Amino acid sequence: MGAGIAKERVRRMIQVILASHAAFTEEDVDVHGPAHAVDQYLIRNTIPHIFLKYPIYGGFSSVVIYPDQHKENIGGAKLPILFRPVWEIWKTLVYCFRNRASKPVAIGVDPLNAFSFILAKSLGWVSAVIFYTPDYTAQRFRNILVNAVYHTIDRFASRKVDHMWCVSKRIMAIRKKQGIRPDIIYVVPNTPSLEEVGQVSFQKKDAYHLVMVGNIVQTLDYEFVLESMRS
Repeated sequence: MGAGIAKERVRRMIQVILASHAAFTEEDVDVHGPAHAVDQYLIRNTIPHIFLKYPIYGGFSSVVIYPDQHKENIGGAKLPILFRPVWEIWKTLVYCFRNRASKPVAIGVDPLNAFSFILAKSLGWVSAVIFYTPDYTAQRFRNILVNAVYHTIDRFASRKVDHMWCVSKRIMAIRKKQGIRPDIIYVVPNTPSLEEVGQVSFQKKDAYHLVMVGNIVQTLDYEFVLESMRS
């Protein structure tokens, strides 16, 4: 009885639901991304929130992080790739429904999560939807059909959300060209808190060394960076 009351209190106090796709390592640790920067901001400002993490690649379980930082695996690791998006939308709707009493703000990182929250808002379960665009490229997937579906969802979500966050000015400019209202677009860089990582002294500079942190994936043009340095 007491545990049930405690859970209901937590649901009533939830102010934000954050959902994102993440790359998980073999140690079941997710790689830091734009959503994690938002998560850390909410933690520092003691804003009660739920963080839903869906794996980019198959073979990993989806995860939910509660306000007390309790981590719970919510399944989905063995789902066929074609069923994963539908399952993820359903899971997001479940958590929105459970926390509908507090009418939280929903932050969806990437089109599919933003789309899920738009559905939740249409049902009256969240008060507002923020679409956070972590990256943008015309060819997101090699498969033409998958790429077309992705961008169709992206265009739909872009026109239905209350606010749009872009990780860079470049993406912000693209969104404006797509006809998104300028007054709802904001640049929210993927930057860590200086309170956590500290500041580096720039008194001594080394112009011949470059450090990049990221995944080795085809969507990032590392060859362009290396060629630029050589030239």
